[in-house]
Amino acid sequence: MVKKPPLGISLARTFGTEICETRVKNAAEAMVSTGLRDAGYEYLLIGDSLFEKRRDRKTGALVLNSEKFPSGIKALTDCVHSLGLKLGITTSAGAATANGAPGCLDHEYDDVSAFAEWGIDMISHDTVNMPPRCNEQTVIRRMGMALRACGRNIFYSVFSTDERLRVWARSAGVNAYCDRHMADGAGVTPPPAVTFGYSADYCWHNCGEILMQDTCAASLRRQMAIAAMMSSPIIVDCDVTSLTDETLDILKSASLIAVHQDEDGRPARLFSDGVYVKYLEDSRYAVAFINTSDEEKKLDFYAYDFGITWNAGYALKLNGIFGVDDEREFDAMTSVTVPAGDAKLYGLSLV
Repeated sequence: MVKKPPLGISLARTFGTEICETRVKNAAEAMVSTGLRDAGYEYLLIGDSLFEKRRDRKTGALVLNSEKFPSGIKALTDCVHSLGLKLGITTSAGAATANGAPGCLDHEYDDVSAFAEWGIDMISHDTVNMPPRCNEQTVIRRMGMALRACGRNIFYSVFSTDERLRVWARSAGVNAYCDRHMADGAGVTPPPAVTFGYSADYCWHNCGEILMQDTCAASLRRQMAIAAMMSSPIIVDCDVTSLTDETLDILKSASLIAVHQDEDGRPARLFSDGVYVKYLEDSRYAVAFINTSDEEKKLDFYAYDFGITWNAGYALKLNGIFGVDDEREFDAMTSVTVPAGDAKLYGLSLV
């Protein structure tokens, strides 16, 4: 199973129902040529619009849209795999997906068997179009069981509006979970503090997809910093073939990805307004100053909140690693000014 939160590219929002074989192949090739694959982005998610809107009436099997995908799904996954990438699709725990393709309800084992045969590496399972009497926990757990029985390692990502999702997702075999309302919002946003502790190896709290449509550099830095600090999957919805050099530099930031992929896999803790601290392996730390407002903001970080007292014998040192070129030491407090909608990320050490 996947021990660390994944990084990937999604075409689902960018292309929607216009997704096709050519666009998927072009995106996969662009992930290689732009260096995104080598930076750690290995998943390519293509949404739910590859299937017809009805099942085969005799077998109940999903029917691929042969006009959009003339070579077939297995040939497509083979192509993606040959480039060192993994392919993901969107399904529904209910009767139909958001775009009207058949859902997996009561077809979990047959559908997963097909996914495994095709070589699918991730499913994004959304609880849309659920019958009123259907229990979400039951169908999600059923899908988790089907995935474990299929003989292939398929990453299982769930979107649900169940307010107790964080409590039972891990026990249901889920690898990443997200409140669907958060996923429908304006990109990655800080999660509610109550969910901070419900994220760890093999089952991460997903803070939503990173949205690129008309996104400025500040917004992208903020979304990336939140995802990295919370150990959330980094899934960027975009047209990979049209990314600018500035955008690619942000997405491929080695220092930010190192925080995201840290072996300890701990989500950050909120220390004060906009200030998050993440414990890293080898007694290291990362501190993010995140401004979600529309105005420039000064964010304060107190040594006392972190655990440093006057007689501790230590001061704190900040070293800018993403979105800032800054280094400073303090033993009481420090303030960082963050532009509107932006973020600054530091390494933190005791001196």
